[in-house]
Amino acid sequence: MRVQQHIVNLTDPEKEQYSKYLDNKLKGVTELVKKHYPDMDTAKMDVKMEKINKRTVFKFKYRLELPKARKPISGEGAKHTITECMDEATKKLERNVRDHFKVLARE
Repeated sequence: MRVQQHIVNLTDPEKEQYSKYLDNKLKGVTELVKKHYPDMDTAKMDVKMEKINKRTVFKFKYRLELPKARKPISGEGAKHTITECMDEATKKLERNVRDHFKVLARE
């Protein structure tokens, strides 16, 4: 799966924490996608992490493009810590990916 990252307003320690945690979070999503799309170049994911300094809120968003999906599958979260917003977004993305594959199984 090709992953393109967009990082906005993060400090160097936050970027380091983000990149380490992202690797762990992508493992679960990658396994789900790999079952249905063994050629990992067919799936494209955009990942965006943004820090809003005014309120010290982190926004994280996944956008996954799959060949048989009518529209991109997404998951997003906004919390006061990097890990919490990524956890929230990952749960939403995994649920949406599972739902997408259930629909494909019915067709």
